[in-house]
Parts: sequence; C-alpha cells; structure tokens
Amino acid sequence: MKKENSRTNYIVIALLVLVIGISIGYAALSTTLNINGSTTIGKSSWDVHFANVTKGGNSVGAASATLSDNNTTLTVSGITLSSPGSEYEVYVNVVNGGTIDANLSSLVKSGLSPAQQQYLSYNVTYAFNRPIKQNDLLKAGSFETLRISIKYNDNKSNAPSTSQSIGTMTFKLNYVQDKGTG
Repeated sequence: MKKENSRTNYIVIALLVLVIGISIGYAALSTTLNINGSTTIGKSSWDVHFANVTKGGNSVGAASATLSDNNTTLTVSGITLSSPGSEYEVYVNVVNGGTIDANLSSLVKSGLSPAQQQYLSYNVTYAFNRPIKQNDLLKAGSFETLRISIKYNDNKSNAPSTSQSIGTMTFKLNYVQDKGTG
C-alpha cells in the first residue's frame, strides 16, 4: 500500500510539473513580439497660429489689423468704407509650426450687422481666391496665406449713399489634429 501511495504521489507530481511546463511554454509562445524594421518616437508639438499680417493693396482707410496674444484670433478695427466699390483687405499667414498635421474644423468670423450684410461682403479665402473649406489640411511645418476682404458692394440698390463704419471684426480658424485622412 505504501508503494502504491508513493507511486501515485510521483504520478501526481509529474502531471503537475507537466501542466506547469505546458502553461509556461504556451505563455512564452503567445507573448512573443516580432518587430521587423525600425521606428523612432520623438517629441510631438502642436502650434497652429497666425503670423505676418499685412494690409492689402486695394485697401482704403486707416483701419488696423492686430493679432491676439496667442496669435490665434485676428481683429480688424476702424474700417470706414467711403463709397460703393471701396474695399479693405488683409493678408495673414496661418502657420503650422508644430510637428503634427492639422485639419480645419471651423472658420469663425464676426462683425457685420444683418443690415450691413445686405450691402457689405465679408469674404475669407486663401490667396488668389481659392475657397477655404472644412477639413483642409495644413501640413506640419507649412503655412497658407489667407485673404480677408470687406467690400462695399457697388451693385446693391439698397446700399446707403454715405460712408460706412464697421466696428470691430474678428476672425479665427479652429484646427484639430489630422488623423491621417488628409
């Protein structure tokens, strides 16, 4: 009987060692990671802002265009358009100084009253009048020049005949990180 108990103990121990060995072998095989090639993970940065504000050649009046402290909002103030056909234009660069590509999520512009919108136009385009649209890609390290134009339309019959003063107008582009679809 002692011999039978001792033999059973050896069999149980051998089975336990076998099960533990199989478990360790399976775990080792299932966690093996093979990497072919190489990669470098560096520091990423986000820096989308306005820079280089200039008054356009077609501009009339002594309005001023300034950037906010963090260079993300453009403010134009003191615009006076003297007669139909007169215009004030501003050129500004939107710069991606970071290492992450950016997509345009929205364009926010304010400043014209509903009455003024009937005879004044407020257009924002890329230079050379290329339209701006949602999801436009701004690659890391690049910039786009924008043209902002406020014009006293000369083809509107309901426009007042006196000069028009526009208070403060603001303009902002909201960008988000590109997810590789741009």
